[in-house]
Amino acid sequence: MTRPGFEITTGSQYTDYMKLSFISKLGDGATADVWLATDDLDREVAVKIVRQAASGSSDAISHARALARAAHLNVVSVIAIETVTDPESGALVDAVVMERLSGKTLDECLSGPKLSIAEVRRIGISIIDGLTHIHSQGLEHGDLHEKNVIVSASAVKVIDILYRDSLAALSSNSRTARIRRDLTSLRLLLQQVIAHSDLGAAQAVELSRTLDSGSPLPKIMSAFLAVTEPENLKDAGKALDNAYALVLDVGFVEGEEYASALSAETATGVIPVLLKRIIAEKTFRPVHRSYMSALWKRLKKADREGTLEHLGNMLTSELPNGNWRPLLGILYAFKKEGWQGLKAVVRLRLEKLLTNDVLTGHIDIHSPISLGPSGKLGVYARLFWPYFKNPKNLADNVVSMLLQNWYTQNYIGEYFLQGLPRLAEATGTEDEIIDALAVACRNDAKVIVNSLAKLPDGWRTRIKERWRVDTDEDL
Repeated sequence: MTRPGFEITTGSQYTDYMKLSFISKLGDGATADVWLATDDLDREVAVKIVRQAASGSSDAISHARALARAAHLNVVSVIAIETVTDPESGALVDAVVMERLSGKTLDECLSGPKLSIAEVRRIGISIIDGLTHIHSQGLEHGDLHEKNVIVSASAVKVIDILYRDSLAALSSNSRTARIRRDLTSLRLLLQQVIAHSDLGAAQAVELSRTLDSGSPLPKIMSAFLAVTEPENLKDAGKALDNAYALVLDVGFVEGEEYASALSAETATGVIPVLLKRIIAEKTFRPVHRSYMSALWKRLKKADREGTLEHLGNMLTSELPNGNWRPLLGILYAFKKEGWQGLKAVVRLRLEKLLTNDVLTGHIDIHSPISLGPSGKLGVYARLFWPYFKNPKNLADNVVSMLLQNWYTQNYIGEYFLQGLPRLAEATGTEDEIIDALAVACRNDAKVIVNSLAKLPDGWRTRIKERWRVDTDEDL
């Protein structure tokens, strides 16, 4: 039965006596449950049963009034307020009867196929318009996210306004804080929509770059229209192609000075897409390392996470027998932060593969191809071990190799010798490694014997003491 004397004018037909038949629950939240029902005209409606008001929250009447004030093409419409029997508790409760919206939540749209540019613009403009109207009525949304936007062929509507009290009744600081929270949610929502489209991550980043936490709605609208403008997209595509062409240039200059200059000329919005393209096409070369590091430093947190997720997926598919070299080269350019940003399962698998592959390494210094087919992956352990969870496993494998034969000893001498003091200090294995190096010298492992000058004086002295053979060589 309709509450006497309460009437809401929304453009929908209002009836004094509305008979509702509940069908199924559409959803529940912190402040209300929403049910699908039919009215006495056999129309489907959404019935929102507002729970007993918490501090600062509205009761059903206030909630309905807020929805009525927010009546707009891009905001869900309220039809009436009713006293109904709660389908779950059996109690008589107040409920807000709203239009039943067809279509999908934006969350469902973002889980499906990529959106077209036209669809991105339709969705984005509609959400901005809806929120603009809500704020113009002295209200806030309070809970704007992808599940609270319904997208259909005919309209895009904001739903589930978390009405509490009028913004006009708040202090200036409180009102500003609430509006800013809505605007932050809006910016994040627009970025999600752009990223899940033919526009891609570069344009989503460009939107973020042009806005800040204090950007008002008109500026957000302007920035959104600019980054989704077809002419601007052509320019962004050209910028990406130009940047990638420079990476492929056979004359690419190695070193930090060139990398810094080239990074300064690389558009911010292009960087995430450029890095993903280099990863996907595995076009990294060692001369690119400084440039990759420079680009990495310019990425925002969200883009770093996306880049590392892509890199981690590629490493998983290419290791251990695929084309993993350029991928490990990129990861090394990202240093410790890059390693630690990988998913734990990727890090642990990679650490194990690198550590164990050391045990397969060998070098025949008399062969034209000194490093055989095995041990190539293990070489990268010398770069990444400072980030390992269990570096002692690597130290133990190094000792094992130094105690085997001429070929395995020379492998360690070629790729690990200079870094052994640091590894020994980190793992508490100095005595074991020095003893093993003495065994290799006694076995006349040429790579180690000829390179002992690369070790600290104290190490050379101790190796000589354990060598226990007369030698005229200057250690």
